[in-house]
Formats: sequence, C-alpha cells, structure tokens
Amino acid sequence: MKVKVDLHLHSFVSRSNGDGIKWTSLFDAISKLVENNVQIAAFSDHNKLDVNFYIEAKNLAQTANILLLPAIEVNVVRLDGQIANIIYIFDQDLEKDQLIKISEIANQEIPKRGISLVKCNTIFQEFQTIKIPHVGKSDHFKYEDLLQIEYDAIEISNENDKNYLSVMKKENINPSIVAFSDTHKWNDYPQLRRLITLIDLENINFKDLKKALNKNINYTKRRVDD
Repeated sequence: MKVKVDLHLHSFVSRSNGDGIKWTSLFDAISKLVENNVQIAAFSDHNKLDVNFYIEAKNLAQTANILLLPAIEVNVVRLDGQIANIIYIFDQDLEKDQLIKISEIANQEIPKRGISLVKCNTIFQEFQTIKIPHVGKSDHFKYEDLLQIEYDAIEISNENDKNYLSVMKKENINPSIVAFSDTHKWNDYPQLRRLITLIDLENINFKDLKKALNKNINYTKRRVDD
C-alpha cells in the first residue's frame, strides 16, 4: 500500500537555531496531518527529543491512525566548517527509559555549533535508527561529506536544487530520495509544498519503513499527484 510520510516536522520544543515556531496546539497539528492524509510522521525538533511531548503526541496521533516516530534533527559540521542537518528517526516501540537515554545523549553531546561527521555515525549507535541527511535543501551535506557518513535516504525540497543535482551525478551515489514539509508554521502546513513522499509498505512500522528506504528508490512525487 502507498503510505504518505512526513518525518520533518517541528514543534515548540525545538532547542536551537532560532526556529520561530508558529504553533497553536498539538491537536491542531495532528488534525492537519489527518487532513493531508499523512500516515507516518515525526516531530524531528532541532537537537532535542522532549520525551513527555513525544509520548503525548504519539498517543494523540494513534487515535487518528497515524504512526508518530521519535526523532531528532541534528546539527553536523561539514568538512568546510558549515552546518548541515541530518534527521535521526527511532523505533516507535522504544520504552520510556530508552527515550530518556536518547534525550540525555542529545542534551549532553549535541552543541548548537554541531557535532563532527565522525560523531554523526556513532552518537546514537546503541539504537536502531533511520538516518536522513539534507542534500537538496539549504542546510545540506555536500558530496564529500556524504562519503563520510552513514545514511538510509537523502532529503530534498526541490528536485532542481543545485547541490542535489551535483551529488546525483556522481557514479557511486544511488540513495533513496524523500521530501518532507519541514513545517515550522503550522497555520501554513505543509510548509514546503512542492513535493511529497509516498512509500510502498506492507506494514506501517519503523522496521518496514527502514527496509523500504534501503531500496534506493526515489519516493518523491509532485504534490498534485497526492
């Protein structure tokens, strides 16, 4: 079955980057996901996992038949010293003490100035993750950076992005490609409107999602195709 996925959402708990989140309520956010037929979602807030917020959001999303996965968007220092972003998605079946451990790691080990490319591979190594770096967005990883990190798919917001096109010309690059809304302003959901992500899944869960993202498929569609 085709499943609509949006793993790049922001809430008022984002810790850094001066996000200026325009937020009304959790109920309103989940309602907008329902209205837009999203079936798998994640609040991937900057450098932070707020455990209590996630549990509340997960429970509310469940009543709307939406799978909400725990996630964090992490600042990483590129080879040229600039900041790039990568999203870490975690299993929905993690116990609360495991979520607290993830939250503690984020609070203690991710400064606003970012972690190194090497640490990018190891920071959450005790947990199974889906890792999705930005490639076709402003805070992107370049080709040389991608060679240093582990990932399951790449995220774009525009199929004509210059960095994305440059990366995809390389012979040894053939990732799955996704596009999410990166919503900061909930009265304008979905904030990045050009592309959506539709993934063929047998079951709606973390395991099947990770398996699908390792098939090297472009899952993006123009929004008119939704």
